[in-house]
Amino acid sequence: RRAISTTGMAVTFTAACLVGGIIFWYLLSSIRFQGEMAILLSLLMFLNALMAVVLVPAIFSLIRPRFVFATLPNKG
Repeated sequence: RRAISTTGMAVTFTAACLVGGIIFWYLLSSIRFQGEMAILLSLLMFLNALMAVVLVPAIFSLIRPRFVFATLPNKG
C-alpha cells in the first residue's frame, strides 16, 4: 500500500526533472524546429506523467489484476 501511495510523488518528480531539462531547448535554441519539438516533447512527457498518476490507478481499480491485489488485504 505504501508503494502505491508514494509512486505518484516519484512519477511527478521524474517528469518535472525531464520536462525542466527539455524546456531549455525551447528557450535556448536558435533553430525553430528544435524549439517546436522541445515544446511537443515536454507536452508529451507531461501528459504521460499525468496519465501515469491518474489513469493507471483508475484502470487498476477497475480491472483488479491478481498480481497487485493478491497481497493486499480486503477492506470490505
